[in-house]
Amino acid sequence: MRGGDERLAYQGLVWQCRYSDIEVPDALWACTVFGAGKPYAGDQADDMVKEAAPMKSFETWVRSFISHVQAKGPLAGIKEAEKAAATTTNRQQKKTA
Repeated sequence: MRGGDERLAYQGLVWQCRYSDIEVPDALWACTVFGAGKPYAGDQADDMVKEAAPMKSFETWVRSFISHVQAKGPLAGIKEAEKAAATTTNRQQKKTA
């Protein structure tokens, strides 16, 4: 898909997220290419950070993400929701007689 609109590769996933009420703003739906033309062994996370252009693109995306979240502000009722939340780990089931 290189050379075309690479966002199309993830279009189905994005639409499923949106259908499930998971926010995927168009302004944050972006892509960049890391490791083009390199073998798998030379295209690992440690290698990715050495590529200046894709890292700059990623840093720009992170700044956009931060701006998006800051513009939305805090969610209403978050403190109440945190207090009411029940743990999902280490629950001991009560035995009934």
